Amino acid sequence: MKKKYHHLANGTFRNPEGSKVIDMNFNWSFKVFNQEKKKLDMTFPESNIIKKEKVLLDLNNFQKEDYVAWIGHATFLLKLGEITIITDPVFSKNAGPLFFGPKRFTEPALKLNEIPRTDIFLLTHNHYDHQDMKTIMRFPYK
Repeated sequence: MKKKYHHLANGTFRNPEGSKVIDMNFNWSFKVFNQEKKKLDMTFPESNIIKKEKVLLDLNNFQKEDYVAWIGHATFLLKLGEITIITDPVFSKNAGPLFFGPKRFTEPALKLNEIPRTDIFLLTHNHYDHQDMKTIMRFPYK
């Protein structure tokens, strides 16, 4: 029985003829990645950062009204009537299950222990930058 083209005698495989060839001399590593990342301009206008004082003042001023307050990244506080909802609370420095995941550009406007009592904890989906397990474990209102 004739073997298929992509089956080699030593039990390994190869790509079909005409497949793109990858340059195996390409050296990619975590070290190279970090060196290249440092060359990027990661600055943004100060006006894009929400100040803690403003959030605390607004939460105090509007505590008897419906509101939406952006805390940072995907984290919002919503007050609708008597119900307070927090969405996708991410308060860790990194997104991901490991310590070297992508770091946040700015701190959240409030610390986890500064958020008001919440009634609903809403996770929109299970990506690491929305489902922060460290925050979930430390969340004060369970």
